[in-house]
Amino acid sequence: MLWQDTLVRFPQGRDTQKTDVYLENEGIKPENEGIKPGHEGINATLNSIEKNPGIRIPMISASLSISSKTIERWISILKKQDAIEYRGSKKSGGYYKK
Repeated sequence: MLWQDTLVRFPQGRDTQKTDVYLENEGIKPENEGIKPGHEGINATLNSIEKNPGIRIPMISASLSISSKTIERWISILKKQDAIEYRGSKKSGGYYKK
């Protein structure tokens, strides 16, 4: 499955900064470390984090058009596989590839 290039704009709100996230989706890369080839969603999440260091769950969810709860599950899997880490505070931190 190939994803189209996406520009996601997040409005400036009370708790968020105005952020433009441009994802160059080149398709799913099954060769990502430790991720099985059949898990396109997990690979897409990892690719989003790799291309946008410090990205947060709502941004990933909007860019992939997938619910936040699903992204949280996939991030949990990526954390267990030691592929990503969360840096920063709860309010202003984000996910980074290790």
